[in-house]
Amino acid sequence: MRLTPIIIALLLTPAVASAQTDIRLGDFAAFGEGGILIPDEDDFGLLAGDLGHVLGPKMLGPADTSGALGFDIGFAFSFSNIDEDSTRWQRALESGDSMLSTVQVQVRKGLPYSFELGGSVTHLLDSGLWGVGMQLKWAFLEGYKSVPDLALRAAISTVLGSRDLSMFISSIDLTVSKSFGVGGVLSLAPYAGYRTMIIRASSFVLGTFPEGSPTPAKFVIPSQVVPRFKRFFLGMRMIAVHTVVAFEAMIDFDGVQTFTTKIGADF
Repeated sequence: MRLTPIIIALLLTPAVASAQTDIRLGDFAAFGEGGILIPDEDDFGLLAGDLGHVLGPKMLGPADTSGALGFDIGFAFSFSNIDEDSTRWQRALESGDSMLSTVQVQVRKGLPYSFELGGSVTHLLDSGLWGVGMQLKWAFLEGYKSVPDLALRAAISTVLGSRDLSMFISSIDLTVSKSFGVGGVLSLAPYAGYRTMIIRASSFVLGTFPEGSPTPAKFVIPSQVVPRFKRFFLGMRMIAVHTVVAFEAMIDFDGVQTFTTKIGADF
């Protein structure tokens, strides 16, 4: 398949880049009275919520499935804006970047009874962070001419590659869409939906150096459960001769917005 060399090349490119956006958690604590080291759980929870939005799986398609024999593979590039002036991102990043970019490979396989199973691998560019996930979609209303398609999707993913951070992401979304043809050669499918996300995050053993001490003080940030409920998405998928192009905007009213472009193949 012609897309395969392109996808491999694009995945290898960030792998050899410098790790400029690796997440650091050593500054997420401060010394209180008596020299006690107190983790900043609030800032850590906000950071985890932002990262879950960036590294979680994207919808990248309408409510309809590819059919019981269908198969879809795609490559996506996303960029997400972050609040680089916030204390959480000033602590977490060496640079003051306002945008985080990711690449994602997503594979979906149609199943009987309007189900679809998928998997995705996401990489945060210029870092060692990877998101690996899977998803199951059920188009409980599909293929009717007079009404739009409706689907529910559940997804889980985990974040790998960080020495400081452990994350598990789960989400459920509802999608509405309607497909129509143009000129007999192009299929357009605008879609929109609502997504809930829950991120469970914790740290490994961390260390920070007290002033004037050559020995680090160790600490662990307790596990945090971070809900993100104010999230909506809208997009457009286009198919012409098995080639898929899609655009998607994910709006998070808690602060992070993500914009994604996908190119792939549908069989």
